[in-house]
Amino acid sequence: MRTIVATAITVILCGCAPTPTTPGSGAHLSAAQEDIAAAREQREAAAHRASFDPDAVARRDVCIHHGGGGAETDFYECWQSVVNPTDSQLREARQHERVADERRARSQALRFAEARACSGLSAADRDTSPFAHRDDILGVSPLPRGAVVVFKHVPTLTAAYLQRIIDCHIARNDALGHDVPEMSYCPLVPRDVTATVTPVHDGFAVTIESTDDGAVREVQSRAEALKP
Repeated sequence: MRTIVATAITVILCGCAPTPTTPGSGAHLSAAQEDIAAAREQREAAAHRASFDPDAVARRDVCIHHGGGGAETDFYECWQSVVNPTDSQLREARQHERVADERRARSQALRFAEARACSGLSAADRDTSPFAHRDDILGVSPLPRGAVVVFKHVPTLTAAYLQRIIDCHIARNDALGHDVPEMSYCPLVPRDVTATVTPVHDGFAVTIESTDDGAVREVQSRAEALKP
């Protein structure tokens, strides 16, 4: 057993030990960014574990002050305890490991959602936004929380298949952290977007909405730019 010659004398008035804070998890990160952040947390955990010594021992005197009633009642009541002074390093290591696990789980969930949504689609449909086909857009109408884009009828394309393509792009944009500069025109890129395809008499209406105010403005701006 390794003994550290250190005596900590603490005068207790009130309060308790602080609780370690959890590192921020961030929001709307891409799967790749979550992986990078998880690796960073894992490195932090390894550094803290390297500083933890399971055999380290220190004596700590915890003293409670009693006083205020005269010399006979003014005294310190001291308790002794043996502690491991490196226990905080182990707690920090476990905290960083927990955050690393959470980030890896988010990355995996984003990748899985993309793979599931895009399964069975052609490479062209996965890689090209439907809104790139501007000649097939008949009109655009604003909504309070987004916009409606109407496509003309496309031979062999059904509403169900167009919905699959759109769901794939939403999932892919989530996995990319909504940072897709090559699709600056696409209203599916902003965060927290939902899109529903409805057959209409002359084609398909795609209703795009978001619960995020900034995303709503972005959806409306991009949709407006698609007007024929």
